[in-house]
Amino acid sequence: MLFTYSLGSRIGFFKFLILLATIVNSILIAVNFDNIAGAGGINFVQDVNLFCIIPVTFISIAIYAFRWNEWMWGLKALPWVKCEFWWSIIAAITTGVGFIIILASTLSHFNNTTVEEEGIASSLICLFVCLLYSSIAYTMNNNSRYKEAWEPKPSAGGQNSTNTPMTITLSAIGLNPVAQEALTSAISNAVNNISQKSKETKSTIHNYSEQTCQKVSAKTQESKVTLSAYAEKVRSTLGSYKQLAAEKMINAEPLETSKPARPPLPTLQ
Repeated sequence: MLFTYSLGSRIGFFKFLILLATIVNSILIAVNFDNIAGAGGINFVQDVNLFCIIPVTFISIAIYAFRWNEWMWGLKALPWVKCEFWWSIIAAITTGVGFIIILASTLSHFNNTTVEEEGIASSLICLFVCLLYSSIAYTMNNNSRYKEAWEPKPSAGGQNSTNTPMTITLSAIGLNPVAQEALTSAISNAVNNISQKSKETKSTIHNYSEQTCQKVSAKTQESKVTLSAYAEKVRSTLGSYKQLAAEKMINAEPLETSKPARPPLPTLQ
């Protein structure tokens, strides 16, 4: 059940990562900074992890994994989404402060020492946990799955809200029946006017498109006629040029009758 919740949902997986990272961070601090002068702030962050972050995170995982919040007396009445949200905010602030404390203590007291890298790693783990808690708080506040927990519970007469949503909504803002009727009528008239304007706009666009198509078709026909006349004129001009060229070639050739006659052959005496 624990692993099913931890690995089967996003928030459960975030909590599992928080628990694992915090345990690793506590071990890292205990091994490297226990009973060392100047490490009081770092050891304080370790105590917060051991007595606050780790047990509360484990209990939260257990409550959701075994569904104690759904059936156990006392736990069932608590608004768990809000509890998880505010706890995530508090834990994110706490781990963010822990990141600052560990980083400042490491850089001021353990700079250029053998435990400097361990101190920086511990501060980064705190920052990672802070980001995970911030993600949980964001999810609790914005995910549609948890929206119902933030909404006010419906009253005894809330069952009829689906039948008359407009009346209940207008009554909730303090309007009397006459004002409700007037406002409803105004909204209805506005919707009808918008619908009518939409239809008129569609009709105007349709008519304009038809007129445009007709104008384009007429211009296309005129262009075809103009091009046909121009092509016929070009063909006629080419034919006349061809005929003139043929006549010039005929006039340039000499005729057989125009050749000079041969002199007569001399006769033998």
